[in-house]
Amino acid sequence: YVVTEHERTAFFDLQKFNEGRGRDRRHEVFVRALTRTGPQVRYDVPRRDFQSIEGSPLNYRSVGVIAHVFREASPLEPTWGAARQGKASGYDPRWLRQRWECIGVPGWVPFAKGGDFSRFYADLDLVIDWRPTSRADLKASGNGLPSEDLYFRHGITWPLAAGVFNARLLPSGAVFAHKGPVVIPLRERDTAFLNGLLNSAMALYLLKVFTTREEMGGRWEVGIVKKLPVPEPVADHYSHIGHVADAIYSAKLAW
Repeated sequence: YVVTEHERTAFFDLQKFNEGRGRDRRHEVFVRALTRTGPQVRYDVPRRDFQSIEGSPLNYRSVGVIAHVFREASPLEPTWGAARQGKASGYDPRWLRQRWECIGVPGWVPFAKGGDFSRFYADLDLVIDWRPTSRADLKASGNGLPSEDLYFRHGITWPLAAGVFNARLLPSGAVFAHKGPVVIPLRERDTAFLNGLLNSAMALYLLKVFTTREEMGGRWEVGIVKKLPVPEPVADHYSHIGHVADAIYSAKLAW
């Protein structure tokens, strides 16, 4: 239930009280919540808190806690970089191979297509047919070549669908997929800092504000990630976060 009172909105989280098979206690719990005698299901949120976040997501459990962060900090895009989706091949057997299948074969380049959970670093096991003779057909397949001007650049990528948001460094020289979106930093020196920031508990908490299907596994669209507020870091924090992210990346790379 949602009740609006002047500048505040009251949300009543009652879904769990509909137990099915004729056991629907939502009305009972709602009435008890109005008299403050029932379980804690009421959340009172100022309407301006929703307006602080682009798209005004109805995540009433947390929006009152984090709205000020969205008001005070700049979003990831355009302040820190560009978040983009990439290539959906339309028919993977034609365009993609495992990396070991094309060792020494020219024209096949690394392809970032999400993958399993792995923060900071992940192997690029796939390659895509980037031979000049295939380019016109590749561009005509699937969703074309979106964001082609950003291919082969250094950045950060993540799996589009994952139970927990997890980012990893994208080395230069790779094409990225629709299922492996990227953030390309405006300044390459910010890459390590952003790799650390995007893998933080706070980033996950803030990104969950926009997630509507977390129970089924999160779907971390570009439109969500680019809204992430990034407070201006002090110099010590900036260098420390970047140093830790680089150290974890190097350790996993050498494993």
